[in-house]
Amino acid sequence: MSLFFNLGLGDIMWGIIGKQPFWPCYIVTDNDGRSYKRKMCSNDVYRISFYVQWMGDGRHSWVGLSYLVPFERAPNPQHTPYDMLKNYIQTHRKNKENLKACKIPRRLAAEIDAIVEEALERQDIFE
Repeated sequence: MSLFFNLGLGDIMWGIIGKQPFWPCYIVTDNDGRSYKRKMCSNDVYRISFYVQWMGDGRHSWVGLSYLVPFERAPNPQHTPYDMLKNYIQTHRKNKENLKACKIPRRLAAEIDAIVEEALERQDIFE
């Protein structure tokens, strides 16, 4: 079953835009009340995008489904959500750009650690 069918409003994801690292976000609705949209491409393939709010600064943007990864809590304290992200990428998306985006630059480490904690708290509230 596709990841698309399991996503809904408020779901926390790792998202990526451009050359930025993966960043926690959650699915919200746009001004028209849509949380996702489908677009038929020239090769008769649908491209699905979700409207997300980026955690930390509150920006919004449309992100393609292929640029979203589930935000998962680690099963034990020795692992972090970063470990879960890397594991998902290595298992489902064997592409160098995605693996490269798993690396968090030192200048962003403290900020993203705080945002990951916020995402975990949000996950606790809504589960």
